[in-house]
Amino acid sequence: PVLDQLLALVNREQVEGVDPCGSVMQDIPGTAQGCWFLSGNSETYPEDPHLALVHDNVHPSQAVFSVGISVPNLESRTYEFPPQSSGLLNRDFSDITPDGQIYGFQTEGFSGAIIVKMPDAETLWIEAIEGGGTSPSTWSFTSNKAIFKR
Repeated sequence: PVLDQLLALVNREQVEGVDPCGSVMQDIPGTAQGCWFLSGNSETYPEDPHLALVHDNVHPSQAVFSVGISVPNLESRTYEFPPQSSGLLNRDFSDITPDGQIYGFQTEGFSGAIIVKMPDAETLWIEAIEGGGTSPSTWSFTSNKAIFKR
């Protein structure tokens, strides 16, 4: 009863099957969901250079890019979007695997497209394309991409 009283004080979305305190460990090996570390950086602290593709702890139905300082064109902050269960746009991170596809995202706080690809199970490419659209035919990586490892 005390937990219910305390949770009632927090503006938190309740999702059936999800712990009301949120999920801390969200890594799903072989998918894009979880924590990613800047390629070539063997230190996990400070966290600034790294990246997390997770679900929000207050609103778990929202997927979130938690971006540090290593993705050109993206400020260090979180970028939310409602994940989709099909297609290449705003796909849930847990559905993204090394399948050869480029996935695009339209998020709050960035007016372009964020694109992601997993060339293998331990590598993630990400790039922010200012003014980028929602059509997969317009998504391609340049030398501006950031590379992260698991």
